[in-house]
Amino acid sequence: MPQGRGMVEGTLLPDGKVLWLNGANRGAQGFLLAESPTLRALLYDPEKAKGQRWTQLAQSSIPRLYHSVALLLLDGTVLVAGSNPNEMPVLSSKPGAPYITEFRVERFTPPYLQGTKASLRPTNVQVPATLTADGSTYTISFGVPASTKSVKIVLYHGGFVTHSVHMGHRMLYLDNTGWKAGQTKQTLSFKMPPNRNLAPPGPYVVYVVVCAYLINRCKTQKYEANDFIRQTESLLLENSSRLLNDLTSYLIYLLKFICSFRSALS
Repeated sequence: MPQGRGMVEGTLLPDGKVLWLNGANRGAQGFLLAESPTLRALLYDPEKAKGQRWTQLAQSSIPRLYHSVALLLLDGTVLVAGSNPNEMPVLSSKPGAPYITEFRVERFTPPYLQGTKASLRPTNVQVPATLTADGSTYTISFGVPASTKSVKIVLYHGGFVTHSVHMGHRMLYLDNTGWKAGQTKQTLSFKMPPNRNLAPPGPYVVYVVVCAYLINRCKTQKYEANDFIRQTESLLLENSSRLLNDLTSYLIYLLKFICSFRSALS
């Protein structure tokens, strides 16, 4: 790693790399225990030679310290949020509390979706809404550019992230057959893991990872979730304004309650 980090978030990406975000260069977990925020994203590629596996990416201007998170979204981008380094909410920097309680949310776009690459993602993905980890075989269909050379089917569970630990976070590449090079409409068979030790019950996303240019290994990967996941995301987006208003009202109420509580104690 180019620099030491505490409270760093490691997020698995469907192309096999690991994105590292957030944290601090000095200090530890806890209230007012960290300083020198690490603002630059790092990408780890386990397939590269030793000494060449780390790449420095874009840099944020928002410190993400204690209680910060990073989660892969359905479209292949990464949600970055949080940072509560103070025992009580702090809305502006002050002596003894240099880093505020952070309510802003960012979206990080990994290299595989930057520029024109995003236009190459699979379309019209059709996959069963329920999958069972017992070695069963299922069918998936999708559309791809004619230049696509190969494909991977990824079973992904983001887990539950807190305190820099993605509990239950896992990703599996599923065996598949039926790929026909040059065809824009593909129908593949894929095999689920043999047991629940590898894929415990819960919500998963199925990503289709395609390689448009095959040079030793895949250099360009794209992602699309199944219809059920896309419909869920659309429902959330349609109601995002109402949800945001409700959340804002709740936060204002919470801050007023905290202020009243502290006034009562003083």
